[in-house]
Amino acid sequence: MDGSDRKGTLFESAYAALKQAILENELPPGYQGSEQEIANRLGMSRTPVHEAIVRLQQEGLMEIRPKKGVMSVPSLPTT
Repeated sequence: MDGSDRKGTLFESAYAALKQAILENELPPGYQGSEQEIANRLGMSRTPVHEAIVRLQQEGLMEIRPKKGVMSVPSLPTT
C-alpha cells in the first residue's frame, strides 16, 4: 500500500465517522468545534479530518467557519 492509498483510507474513515456522528446526533445541530478537536476525538491527524469536513460541507452537513472552526448544520424542518 503506498502513501496515497493510506491517505484515502484515513479520509474515508474520517468521513464515515463524522457523518455517522452527525446522523446519530453525537455531533448535534449547532455543534461547534475545531478540526484539531475532532481529529483528537477520532484519533487521527487533521488532514483527513479537514478533507472529510470539506466533503460534508458540500453535502450540507457541516459548515467551515473561518477563524471559528466548524459547525454541524442544523437540520431543516421537514414538511
